[in-house]
Amino acid sequence: MRRILKVAQREYIATVRTKAFLFGVFVGPLLSIGIIFFAGKTENMTGPKPTITMAVTDLTGQLSGQIKDRISKHNNDKPDNMIIYRDFSLTGSIDEIYEEGKSILKEGGLDAHFVITPEVIDGDTKIEMYTYKTRPAKMNVIWKSMEIIKDVVIDERCKQRNLSRRELGKVWSVNFDEFDTGAGMADEQVDKTSIVTNMMLPFAMMFLIYIGIIGMGQHIISSVIEEKNSRIIEVLLSAVSPFELLSGKILGLVAAGLTVVGIWCLGALAMMNFKNISLDLTVNFAVIFILYYVLGFMFFSALLAAIGSVCNTLKETQSLMFPVIMILIVPMISWYQLSQSPNGTYARVLSMIPMTSPLVMVLRLSSTNNVASYEVFLSLAFLAAGVYVAFLLAGKIFATGILMYGKRPGISEVLRWVRGK
Repeated sequence: MRRILKVAQREYIATVRTKAFLFGVFVGPLLSIGIIFFAGKTENMTGPKPTITMAVTDLTGQLSGQIKDRISKHNNDKPDNMIIYRDFSLTGSIDEIYEEGKSILKEGGLDAHFVITPEVIDGDTKIEMYTYKTRPAKMNVIWKSMEIIKDVVIDERCKQRNLSRRELGKVWSVNFDEFDTGAGMADEQVDKTSIVTNMMLPFAMMFLIYIGIIGMGQHIISSVIEEKNSRIIEVLLSAVSPFELLSGKILGLVAAGLTVVGIWCLGALAMMNFKNISLDLTVNFAVIFILYYVLGFMFFSALLAAIGSVCNTLKETQSLMFPVIMILIVPMISWYQLSQSPNGTYARVLSMIPMTSPLVMVLRLSSTNNVASYEVFLSLAFLAAGVYVAFLLAGKIFATGILMYGKRPGISEVLRWVRGK
């Protein structure tokens, strides 16, 4: 055990001294915050948006003037977001109107054509809108034109029914004052920012586990390949066994990963406190989070170390790492469904599988307070058993592969190493 800890100490010090580690701990989060801040400031720096030409065929004979006035007001308020209006009065049947409008769209004379039939005022039909090969840059302006026409139609409906839209707005509008009542504490009013933050908390905790495993997992692969190619590994194996070297490397990187995650969490909590945003986190959750992070990292690091030991370059590891990364992506892409049904069958099954339990159980625990204690203990037991099996298999592969050079061994040869042949 003493030699394992010595290797872990060496790996930890070697990792935290690298520029990449320091960049990930300090510069990475600051850069992310800077990007978010800059993105919020660029809205008024983008310059004028594309102008669209829209036409309205008003078969009611009542709305075109109001629509034109609203668009003129919009153009005066936002001259960098112009809408050119055309009163498109066509004759003939409704089908002929549609076809003529489509032909003008295809010729490039219009960006959008709206057809308002008399039945729209009664709410019995929909407004027809036609576009042709619309580019994304013009969609916001087209949506704005749709909003203008919608408001005009609603105003006309209210007018014909002798209704006050302002009064209707008072009838339909209901606002909430939201309070969080803690046990034994006074009611504390919460704002929308705190609500949104707590809604995103499950994904944030899952993402933190994912980044920790993937980010620090890259370190163990690069460390193994670097020491293998420089033949330092042969010197190390003269002092410790392959299993001790593997275990020490993983424990050292576990400590480095906890350092990164700890600094990130403290920084995030400080920012939340500065912004007066309350988070629904407890000490028990923090302890369980650390347990899942450590065990999950040990499980995947053992697999990644085995991959690194049979490869000679980082390029060779890419195809072998792909299945491992895909396993971690499965809960990531379904995080919303899992957070909405944290006690559903799908969530419970994934939280018992060692390959997905670190991410899924952390997501479940941050989504609800109703996860049964026995499920947590059972999940941790399965994960611990998975770590044992992963170390056992990875140790056999690592012991042989770390001293092999040249052509990468095939799957059948690696399986022979696992069987001890």
